[in-house]
Amino acid sequence: MEELQQNIEPVIPPRRPWRFASIGCAVFLVFVLIALIGFLLVAYRNPYYRGMAECTIQMREVGAAVERYGIKNDGYPEKLEKLVPDYIQAKWLHCPSDKSDAAVSYTYHRVSSNAPDDTVILECTHHKSKRASMPITYPRYLKSGKITFYVTDPAAKKP
Repeated sequence: MEELQQNIEPVIPPRRPWRFASIGCAVFLVFVLIALIGFLLVAYRNPYYRGMAECTIQMREVGAAVERYGIKNDGYPEKLEKLVPDYIQAKWLHCPSDKSDAAVSYTYHRVSSNAPDDTVILECTHHKSKRASMPITYPRYLKSGKITFYVTDPAAKKP
């Protein structure tokens, strides 16, 4: 029995170099996620970005109400006020960044039912930064249901 125990060589587990690489990648991803979460928290606290986010949410709701109206009535409404109260509440028609007392904040473009999907239906021009050098961004709701952003350059000379 002692002879058998002396002839047995210890088994050395194979090296796994990928283990260190995967740990390194995991640590890197954790740092990236922490940085991203920190950026989002800072951006959401900024009133400009918070107002833009709330406005785009409301634009989606108003756009969906316009679509529901269009399906039921075979055409889009003449004015956004026709959506209230059957399709949407009146408070959704007012942009959070709009400081005026107007009932409707959004610019509405009535389009035909067969208009292309990239046609602008809603627009909001109430998002101006306090810095004059920053570009002005206007959210737009397209007929396809997408939100796009139109950016103007304040440094560009107007004709």
